[in-house]
Amino acid sequence: MPDWIPKNEFYPLSADGPEGDLIFKPFMSNSLYFEEPINDPLYSAHKEVPEIDVNTNETYIRYLADHPVKGVGCTQHVSQARKST
Repeated sequence: MPDWIPKNEFYPLSADGPEGDLIFKPFMSNSLYFEEPINDPLYSAHKEVPEIDVNTNETYIRYLADHPVKGVGCTQHVSQARKST
């Protein structure tokens, strides 16, 4: 499936595994700017923001994140040691 999973889809690995705790790690882009558009599922940035260089008075374009918050979720499994009898 690589060649990057479709960016608007999420495919869990399997529902057959043991139960566990759901963990969500948020990523907040805050005011992170990029020099070019980014097509990464976590760091996507396509909102054009014009900036002015105060020294040269030139206008240039920076790209702001598409969403204020994105995240990665996973299930944490804790194995318990078994006593041998």
